[in-house]
Amino acid sequence: MKQLAIFITLLCISFQACAEATKSKRSPYALLKMETVGVKHYKKGNFDKAYPKLSNAAYQGMKQAQYLLGFMYLKGQHVKQSPVLGTVWLGLAKETKIDEWVKTYNKVYSMLNDSQQNEVDQKLIEYTEKYGIETQNIKCEIRKNSVRAANKDSTICHKVEFGEVQKFEI
Repeated sequence: MKQLAIFITLLCISFQACAEATKSKRSPYALLKMETVGVKHYKKGNFDKAYPKLSNAAYQGMKQAQYLLGFMYLKGQHVKQSPVLGTVWLGLAKETKIDEWVKTYNKVYSMLNDSQQNEVDQKLIEYTEKYGIETQNIKCEIRKNSVRAANKDSTICHKVEFGEVQKFEI
């Protein structure tokens, strides 16, 4: 009887783990939608609604979500303020090579003390391995003078899942 109880417990735990893993992996379209909703909430100042959407999308490599999550940590918007975590998320977002994002990261990074910079450097390596472009199968390309903004470059990102490519603009 004791063995049966242990077996059932282990079975339940494995099903819960599988359910959580399934929840965290979303289709490229669902991720884009989640990020878009999070961005809208962020722009309206609804940080309590923005955070779950942006953080989930950020952990799956979505670059605009990572960028805004960085600001949420820098400013303490619905999260405990953390210049280190904020800078790390901005560092991940700058993988897109969007000029404004790179400049923002460099400016924020330069304002940190040596200890904080060392912590950012270490965490950025760890986070890049988990949530970076390569690990999360994100491909980005810069398009010059897009229709969206005649005098501004736009970045097109491709989330590659299950052999398909999903394109979306930042």
